[in-house]
Amino acid sequence: MRAYSRGGRLLACLVWVFVLGCGGGQDGPAPRQDLEAIPHPELSTAEPAVVRQLEALRQTLDSRLDDATTARRPLTEAYRQLGERYQAYDLVDAAAPCYRNALHLEPEAPRVHYLLGVLARREGEHETAVSHLRQAIDGDSGNLAARLHLAFVQLAMGQAEGATATAQGVLEEEPHNAAAQVIAGQAAMSSGDTETAIAAFERALEAQPGATRVHYLLAQAYRKQGDLDAARRHLEQQGPREVAFADPISASLYIDLAGSAAIMQRAAGAKVAGFLEASVESYRQAVANAPASPEARRDLGALLAQTGQLDAAADQYKEARRLEPDKALNHFSLALVLEAAGRPDQALESFRVAVAKEPEYREFRLVLAERLASAGQLEEAREHFDRLLEQDPRDANSRLERARVNTALGDATTALADARQVAEGDAPTSLKARAFHLQGDLAARQGQPSIAKGLLEQALALDPELADAHYSLGTLAGMAGDFETARQRFRRVTESTPQRAAAWLGEATALVLLGREAEAAQRLEEGLQALPEQGSLAFTLARLHLAAEDPAVRDGARALALAEPLFRAQATPEHAEVMASALAAVGRQDEAIALYRQLLDQLPSGSDPALGARWRSEIERLTTSTR
Repeated sequence: MRAYSRGGRLLACLVWVFVLGCGGGQDGPAPRQDLEAIPHPELSTAEPAVVRQLEALRQTLDSRLDDATTARRPLTEAYRQLGERYQAYDLVDAAAPCYRNALHLEPEAPRVHYLLGVLARREGEHETAVSHLRQAIDGDSGNLAARLHLAFVQLAMGQAEGATATAQGVLEEEPHNAAAQVIAGQAAMSSGDTETAIAAFERALEAQPGATRVHYLLAQAYRKQGDLDAARRHLEQQGPREVAFADPISASLYIDLAGSAAIMQRAAGAKVAGFLEASVESYRQAVANAPASPEARRDLGALLAQTGQLDAAADQYKEARRLEPDKALNHFSLALVLEAAGRPDQALESFRVAVAKEPEYREFRLVLAERLASAGQLEEAREHFDRLLEQDPRDANSRLERARVNTALGDATTALADARQVAEGDAPTSLKARAFHLQGDLAARQGQPSIAKGLLEQALALDPELADAHYSLGTLAGMAGDFETARQRFRRVTESTPQRAAAWLGEATALVLLGREAEAAQRLEEGLQALPEQGSLAFTLARLHLAAEDPAVRDGARALALAEPLFRAQATPEHAEVMASALAAVGRQDEAIALYRQLLDQLPSGSDPALGARWRSEIERLTTSTR
């Protein structure tokens, strides 16, 4: 049985209203042909009260099926009621055929069309979702939640105009509907109209300030407009809470739940509405009522993690692990929380245990392999990618990730073979593009720039926004002396992926080599706004302010302001040298001379002689200038 309380996925609800929307039917015995068999879900881990409730509804359905005189409406009601309870407990595979049978008996029932449409949207079955949601709207034009679900599906299908029209219909009735504003904004973004998108997202936040995910959407829009200050401001406020909207029909499913699930679903409703403290307390009550329930522990742990209480979340997952030591999910969930808490070594160990407990579950192994690769434990990562490909040789993602690992291990031959297999196979376009990019990088490493360029251009032909390919082409252009092309390529990366410090540095370097030092300084300042903790950007900008040929760019005071925090944080010879140069540039020669002498005293034996010679020269120059 899946977890009961996935309110964020099934329940977007602010108003708890019971609505019955059953369609009409015909009198007389119900036809039995073409009805689907309803599977019996696995309930071994469910609470006894839940099992009793589901079994009672199942018995009602079975008794009506066994009675050949049962009329259409009672049989329809039995299917609908059982389907709704299955859906409330997240037993989707059993809920969907119940709804389909109800519609087979009464095709015009708008409530059932709605619930089946919501299920189909959740499962990614977009065409099915559209069909049922439209029929739900036709039968109940006042169901605004159905129109919002439909608009979200239209967005997912790339139908921006249709999503806009659907959202506008909602806004005509509810001008302050935050979800409709978000939909309108996302549709405008997909059409390139950032001004309309920003206005819509701002209205959504006015209506629902707690929807912190909207800040991320605003940051994207402002970044596309080039307003990096506004983008950074909204990124600092972003969070996981999606925009919520009233969904009375879905809410009605959770009124009569049994056991601790009832408490947890009320908590889920509080969470969606933004009342996180009440939600945490409700989950704690669920744990207190069922302390031996690992599901309750996991649900409380998930909410505590969402609210940033990572240590408390880890405690709940550890208790779930104690209660169910052989359940891989407990170890995996704990690993995710430990990772978020900045304990990567402990997280890796829990990931390993999760894979050992459930070795055939591919998602756990894939996450472990990716984390190992990121941690530099390449040999072990390769072993897991090997295992994933033994289980499924068609897994293009694992094959490409293995190619990356083999590239880092220096096994270019195996890496190239894997990359070619992905590029030439039936992988998704995005993976093919990345495979061509990897082949291009391998060619560049092997001293074949023309071949590398061709492969990278093939990658961009498949995915014009692939930042890695633009970056690699920028590097090739810079190496060939084509600094304008390099600048343009790096600029594409900084616009689409501003967190990539190397692209900012590459663009600034190209601008300096083009003689555009002022523009280089401006771009580095913008990079620091996007990445304020990135020391390499501050270091490069400080050096530019000290060594620029353009007098308007030379700025000792700004260089010192950049160099001092770097030197305090890490007194490396490089940071100390820039610090000394900046001190000299603002007239503090005595401090600069003292720092250079300190550098000479601490210069390790065997260091580059040119380094010491340069510092002695600076000491002599500064000493002469002070006489």
